[in-house]
Amino acid sequence: MSYREKTTWISLLAMGAVYGWYFWKVMPVLIAGHGDALHYAHLLGSTIAALAILQIIPMIAFAAASPTDAQAPQDEREKLYALKGTQAAYFVLVAGALFASVAGIFFHADAGMLANLILLSVVTSNMAKYLVEVAHFRFAG
Repeated sequence: MSYREKTTWISLLAMGAVYGWYFWKVMPVLIAGHGDALHYAHLLGSTIAALAILQIIPMIAFAAASPTDAQAPQDEREKLYALKGTQAAYFVLVAGALFASVAGIFFHADAGMLANLILLSVVTSNMAKYLVEVAHFRFAG
């Protein structure tokens, strides 16, 4: 498994675990109409810190284990996989933005709900990018 495939797996798993926890904690509060901006900011700050730790430490370890692989430029195959992942992420992000718009216009979602729906769109689009890349590394390579 190449360094880039390992880092893609790390990003996918870390985002899934950390943001899964975040949305599991925040959605019941949002739906019930409780919580304030400080509550959301604290949860989001903890989430971002956890994500950084869960991504940086394994990436440093993998880079230390094989420094030449970590410093190697992307080959054509890796560039193609990244491009296909970005293409998939775009469509997921657009769908999420449309969903957030509908929630705001037709269901009168409050600011906290809209902000978290937009965040969910960004997170799911990034996870879609990583999923497509992992699928290509595993099955097309």
